[in-house]
Amino acid sequence: MPLTAVTPRLSANVVQCVGITRTGRVDEGLVAAVRASGQPREEVLARQLAGIPLGRMAEPEEIADVAVFLASVRASYVTGAIIPMDGGRTSTI
Repeated sequence: MPLTAVTPRLSANVVQCVGITRTGRVDEGLVAAVRASGQPREEVLARQLAGIPLGRMAEPEEIADVAVFLASVRASYVTGAIIPMDGGRTSTI
């Protein structure tokens, strides 16, 4: 039996998290980079954020909001979408 016969709506969407998301693990990495380089936290962070056009990390809630939207009825006509969550690094849609 095809999967579409079991589920009334089947869509495959992707939230592509290729940017930096503020998490405890990322914060640990920043502390380690500061320790290893001997440079101030602000300089290390500025280097990490330099390649992100928005100039900041994503907040976990921002990623979750997109995933929840794609899983909701409001996205019922969205299918096969790849949504880059990268702060503007990706130059095409």
